[in-house]
Amino acid sequence: MNTLRQKMAGSWRGLLAASLAVCASVAIAQTPEPGSNTNTQKQLVSSAPVKPVITDSRKFFPQVNRTAGRKNLKPENPKDPNGFLIGPPNNLRMGDSILPNNNKAGAKFPGIGFTGLTPPDPHLAVGPNHVLQVVNTKIAWYDKLGNIQFEQNFDNSGFYAGLAGNFVFDPKVVYDPVAKRFVTIVLDVDFDTFESYFFISVSDDDDPNGLWYTYKIENTVSVGGDLHWGDYPSITSNGDMMACSFNMFPFANGGVFAMVIAFDVAEAATGADLNLSSFFPNGFTLQMSRVFGDTGGSIFAIGKVNNSTMRLTRIRRVGPNKVLSQTNIAVPAYSNAPLANAVGDFRDTIGDRVLCSAVSDNKIVAAMSIGDGPGGAARVGWWEFDPSDWPVSGSPTLVQSGVIQATQSGRSIYMPSIAINQQGTISVIATASSQSESPSIVVSSRKATDPLGQMSVPFKLASSPNYAGFGFSLRWGDYASVVPDPNDHTRFFGTCNTAISSFTWTTDIVTWQFQGGVGGGSNDVAPTSVTPVIGSVSGGSVADFAALDSSTYDVTSVLVPNRGFYAAYDMTFVAPSSTSNRIRATVSAQSTTSAVAGYVYIWNFNTNAWEYMGSGTFGTAQTELSFLSRAGASDFIDGSNNVQVRVFSLQPIRRRGGSPLPYDLQSDFANLQFMSN
Repeated sequence: MNTLRQKMAGSWRGLLAASLAVCASVAIAQTPEPGSNTNTQKQLVSSAPVKPVITDSRKFFPQVNRTAGRKNLKPENPKDPNGFLIGPPNNLRMGDSILPNNNKAGAKFPGIGFTGLTPPDPHLAVGPNHVLQVVNTKIAWYDKLGNIQFEQNFDNSGFYAGLAGNFVFDPKVVYDPVAKRFVTIVLDVDFDTFESYFFISVSDDDDPNGLWYTYKIENTVSVGGDLHWGDYPSITSNGDMMACSFNMFPFANGGVFAMVIAFDVAEAATGADLNLSSFFPNGFTLQMSRVFGDTGGSIFAIGKVNNSTMRLTRIRRVGPNKVLSQTNIAVPAYSNAPLANAVGDFRDTIGDRVLCSAVSDNKIVAAMSIGDGPGGAARVGWWEFDPSDWPVSGSPTLVQSGVIQATQSGRSIYMPSIAINQQGTISVIATASSQSESPSIVVSSRKATDPLGQMSVPFKLASSPNYAGFGFSLRWGDYASVVPDPNDHTRFFGTCNTAISSFTWTTDIVTWQFQGGVGGGSNDVAPTSVTPVIGSVSGGSVADFAALDSSTYDVTSVLVPNRGFYAAYDMTFVAPSSTSNRIRATVSAQSTTSAVAGYVYIWNFNTNAWEYMGSGTFGTAQTELSFLSRAGASDFIDGSNNVQVRVFSLQPIRRRGGSPLPYDLQSDFANLQFMSN
């Protein structure tokens, strides 16, 4: 077991204590102007690697354990000791949530129920075939239709058998789309013995059913003899590095500071001994940016400095070392988030920190609760940043920012989570409530071509029945989660808690479809013709692919002996030019009976063969599949600028009982986006 407390004995103690003292004085005594000099730290390498414990989830019996011990958390939530700081004035302004709703509700299913702990802290990640959810203090996973496969406690007799202490809390989970691994982080603190630990657990592939590698790491830190514990973790993984951050609070006496620990995916994903690199950067609550697209090999994080300045953190490799750099970015000034209005009481919006961050293709987004909503209510602030190649060259910039707020006076929107997909679509999930509205789950989205700073009006997906306040505690979240489906980036999964009685929370897992594809740009084109290749046309025409408007092109499936029911069609598009480097194909379709497998191919005019782009599932509601071609799109464009795409679907014969059902494949939208990079 790795022990920071032990490392600080002897020569390590002086080095770490000095580093911490410098960080504390910089963060508290100075308030750098936006765009000030970059602060760079080289890693502090741990003295001994951490060995894993291997767990096979298939050996738990029962696989779904609904029981939970009742251990209430303390109502207090440690806050930023600096309070709400006023930053330098500027002329920047935030946008508004004025776009019409562009989200369509999808499947919703119950998540983990009440465990006896408050707050629930729901979080989730989505892989190719599974949805993994964590709460205080349980883990569960489902297939994408909501069928539960596994549920266990994060305790000494459950998922952390033989490892956990008596106070395990603050779980989070991410899916690494490059390494194809689920990664969880959970805290384990003993307030009697002044010891602080955390668990990192990594699945051995993209299926959570099977082996997990769990590392128990001590992050008790001593500064001048005062011991500190880690709170409010954040984690990310980009295929090369994993990194997690903590707010470090004193057990008794001392200051508050941030800590970041990074390690290699190659070690964690294979169950090898884990070598740790530690940093003590400026700031409070550095939200690691969850990865939904290319990051250029870097790890990013966003935190706030004051009400007009955000802090960008980047971890990158420089030779054999990991190096952490920080700089400040000016943002429009915002006001402090008040308590949220709710039926019978108020809710803590946790407005002292950034609540979530995400990155895709060098676009970083972040969100938090802020103030000045209608009637003085809480609302959501969100930001998008371009890190450029900083700190090697260039400077990070604010691309856009905006708010998500209610149209009714006194209705609060708060506790957000934010995601950005590979098309640049941004989607946010949050809680909404008022003195006449029990807490509800709402979402808001925008596509890349929408006017800068604008987001759609909040759209309700779920609500809390029979809620009349939590009585003893103002706490609600303390966070939520939203992620794009890696098989279909226009589909989002999210989780928030709701309440089923005055003192009992539950969680919902909700899905929604962003309606709009990649549209809006001059390089987006609809098909000019469509031809069925398997099955027969039962309705619609090529014109029905132009918009997601419930007008569909329908192909009735046919039975292929010994294989199942199949339906397929070919589309022809005309490229705006022949100079594109990549092509993104987006198709929205549904099956009329049960979910079917969907495949998208593009014709290669050089090899005279179909080239596979990607696959997913067409459900019984409109489901968008969106795939990016490899570089070299000229292979897919003929001399007349034509491009051919095949959409193929099937309901196969099952080996173990059950007959495939015939279906109509109803397609509502399709287009190609021609991209230069």
